[in-house]
Amino acid sequence: MDPSSLDLLQYMARIASDERILIVGAYRPEDLVDNQTPDQTHDLVKLLRRLSREKLYLLIKLKRLNKDQTDRMVNSIFPANTFTLDFTDRVFGEAKGNPLFTEEILRELVESSVIFEKDQGWANTQVEQIRMPNTIKDVVMRRLGRLGEKKLELLQYAAAGGLEFNSEVIQKALGWKEDDTIEELDDLVKLRVLKESA
Repeated sequence: MDPSSLDLLQYMARIASDERILIVGAYRPEDLVDNQTPDQTHDLVKLLRRLSREKLYLLIKLKRLNKDQTDRMVNSIFPANTFTLDFTDRVFGEAKGNPLFTEEILRELVESSVIFEKDQGWANTQVEQIRMPNTIKDVVMRRLGRLGEKKLELLQYAAAGGLEFNSEVIQKALGWKEDDTIEELDDLVKLRVLKESA
């Protein structure tokens, strides 16, 4: 959002505080960090702080779905289904609890006839592997494309190590100075691309 729109939002929140009006907004935390200037505070963050001080703002964090919630989502989209347990386990395993990913995976499975209508309900064919739909890949690729060459190179080396990696090993593999490696890793953590483990 541009600064003028944010000012308008603050004005509306103030005048609506005595009225029966609900203003709802949504954002992803990773979108509030500029890849070029990760230490600079985003204008929306500044606005949210002001609104919070005036008690005009309530943050509701959406968590990932657990396995049971994912099953319920699948069942609400496909009522009267006879999906196998391993099928819903695979959907959950691929989407990792992200509702958007879950929905896109299910859409892809319908389009590829893995999920099909049967006897006024839904069924699935046996599937060895569920692949991530292009729409999700596009979202991820756009996000990665904004990172810059140095961060992408670091991520490629880190990905070779699996879900967890040692920063010293990555630094040596890249042939970078320790300070450069730490700076890039810190930026990727701020951007929520990487998560620091204890």
